[in-house]
Amino acid sequence: MTLTYREAVREQGVEGRVEIKPTGCHGFCEMGPISVVEPANFFYSRVRPEDTGQVVAESAAQGGPIEGLLWKDPVSREKTARERDLPIYRKQTKNVTYNSG
Repeated sequence: MTLTYREAVREQGVEGRVEIKPTGCHGFCEMGPISVVEPANFFYSRVRPEDTGQVVAESAAQGGPIEGLLWKDPVSREKTARERDLPIYRKQTKNVTYNSG
């Protein structure tokens, strides 16, 4: 079933435990739509509307990563679970803190 994140949170009864926050650009737009689940910092790329229920259930509510949505290096094929560990971000310093992740 295709749900928005807010609908998935409501349907799964995790209001008060899971908060949805739209943000600005994460600087990796070609991999979008992107979702980052905090506080674990799980980074999911190419998230489809039909993935939202799984993201809420497995990552936001239970705290585990979803292997099929993790970013995969195009050369090594290694998956990266956390946004802070992505090669594009490793050598950068984030100076913008409002509405950007």
